[in-house]
Amino acid sequence: MTTSTVVCDHCGHTNRLPAAAPALLVPRGGEVLARQAGAAPVTVLRGLLDRTLTSSQDFTKEVRT
Repeated sequence: MTTSTVVCDHCGHTNRLPAAAPALLVPRGGEVLARQAGAAPVTVLRGLLDRTLTSSQDFTKEVRT
């Protein structure tokens, strides 16, 4: 599976999203400033990013305990 890498500007956390949803995001303060041409709507991309960050944080909590 091909993925796109997204880096959170708030915490610096790096995540990979499926490339099936073109996802070059330039987030700043929770707002999407730019996205790849032909990408899904901002709301869809934001939802993917939020779900990825949440699942990554949950995984990190499980590993630390």
